[in-house]
Amino acid sequence: MKNLSEQRLRWIVIGLCALAAIRVFVFAAAFPFFNNVDEQAHVDLVVKYAHSNPPHTIEPFFADAAHYFAVYSSPEYFVTPEQYDGGQYPPPTWKLPPDERERVLSKEVPFWESRINHESGEPPLYYAIGGAWLNIGTAFSLRGFALLYWVRFLNVAFAVALVWLGYKAARVVFPDQQFPALATATLLAIWPQSSFYSIQGDSLSPVLFAVAFIALANLLQRERPTIALSIGLGLALAATCLVKTANLPLLFVVAFGVIYKTTQLAQKKMTQRALAIFGAFVTSVAVPLGIWLAWNQNHFGDLTATKSKIEILGWTAKPFAEWWSHPIFSLHGLKEFWPELIASFWRGEFIWHHERMATWWNDAFYGRRRR
Repeated sequence: MKNLSEQRLRWIVIGLCALAAIRVFVFAAAFPFFNNVDEQAHVDLVVKYAHSNPPHTIEPFFADAAHYFAVYSSPEYFVTPEQYDGGQYPPPTWKLPPDERERVLSKEVPFWESRINHESGEPPLYYAIGGAWLNIGTAFSLRGFALLYWVRFLNVAFAVALVWLGYKAARVVFPDQQFPALATATLLAIWPQSSFYSIQGDSLSPVLFAVAFIALANLLQRERPTIALSIGLGLALAATCLVKTANLPLLFVVAFGVIYKTTQLAQKKMTQRALAIFGAFVTSVAVPLGIWLAWNQNHFGDLTATKSKIEILGWTAKPFAEWWSHPIFSLHGLKEFWPELIASFWRGEFIWHHERMATWWNDAFYGRRRR
């Protein structure tokens, strides 16, 4: 590939950022509320944080969120039209005449208010950002549908940031090659992952970890990394973990890289700098996460606030010796699980009329061959 000028390369990446923004905006606007990937639970937490009322335990849905669900929910994600009398979906609640709408709401709102939000213990960062964004929309007099879409369109900014950060990450790892940077930015610009079309924190996770990845790559490459870089790495990693509990294993991956670098510095007789780098990293990670863990222990009864969620979902831990009877460890299970996992990683898990929203050729490209 012939090298482009840096200015032209940046303009191409800016164009890819615009492509990602348009794609996410169109699809986020096209999908109705509330999808099968727990969007109700995530909207509820955004609303709670907007009211400065973060959960103190596993709590029922908030009254304002329950009203949104009752008025704007679309049944297509969960049931087929044949399950209704007449074989077709009823009109949306928000389109009903006022008297009939109030009758529906009098039943639906209490129903949602009585249900437990199993995601109450999830880390707070995305919901705090989403709540602040919702309040900005409210300040601009947005209400109802417009306000919900306003929050969903926050993913447009995340998609743009991810494309740009992916480009930057590839430039750090392959400083003398332009193709990996362009390929990474292009892939991220057209990435069909449906989490960007929904109100949830999954769209913020890769953005924050991309920042952490770039910081770690710079830390490993520099002969004399700075304490500021180490602090930035720690804060970006802590922020990644404060978006989603499932991101916690990334702590060990990044920590291994930092330990490797500090060991190198110590071997080069830069022990003081090595200790400062490691200490700054540990402190910048430990303080934000320590506050969150202490909150969980105090209000939920365990450090990660997952115990109560597991109990509500009815999950039980099996003894280690009984793990191997699971079908996933059989040849058939492996053939079913891994291709489906890889495909859903790329395109998401939306369901419509009881059918996975996927095409056979797309899934085949990503590793899932449908029969």
